[in-house]
Amino acid sequence: MGEIMKKHHLDVLIGREEVEARIRAVAEEINRDYAGKELHLICILKGSVPFMCQLSKYLTVPVTFDY
Repeated sequence: MGEIMKKHHLDVLIGREEVEARIRAVAEEINRDYAGKELHLICILKGSVPFMCQLSKYLTVPVTFDY
């Protein structure tokens, strides 16, 4: 167990499966709303890149990125 875990007790509030399901749901909504259109995603590098990458896996519309 890492040094941080020894010093602090951390509880998981939202499980990985629940987060993944919600990201898929958001992607499905975007796919419906932007069907036939192109989408340009913009994210802030501090922390949002993993979310944007995960979201983009489920997008079926053409997507470009900026950071």
